[in-house]
Amino acid sequence: MPSIVGTAAAAKIFVALNLLQVPTVSSIPNELGTQVRSVPKVATKLYDGFSGVGTTSVANDDTFHFSSRETTSAEKLIGEIRNWALFDANWDGEGSMEPSDISIREAVSFARLINSEAQEPEPMLLASGNVALFWHNEEL
Repeated sequence: MPSIVGTAAAAKIFVALNLLQVPTVSSIPNELGTQVRSVPKVATKLYDGFSGVGTTSVANDDTFHFSSRETTSAEKLIGEIRNWALFDANWDGEGSMEPSDISIREAVSFARLINSEAQEPEPMLLASGNVALFWHNEEL
């Protein structure tokens, strides 16, 4: 049960807070109006991720220009391998094992080491859950 002394002290604080000159919610926009930056008149384009040059604007009104590029064959290879991590067991409908996270990581690491001038391998996901890379080449 609260004491009379505690209640009286709380009442004094409440009265003191009510006497303070504080802006109301409705007056805040008027007081801050000079501090709010206007939005620049810059045409913006969302990045489509495929081709061309894009422009984007962020919350602090900085505008960034960037050019997109085509996805390299090595990036496509790595993307396909990483996508296999989403597969569950029996992904082939014939009782296959769930793809091995370690095998996927190792295959991605190996794919990063392949020279951009070399022939890209064909990635394969084996029923054992392991990733294999195969070159259709008479020399390999």
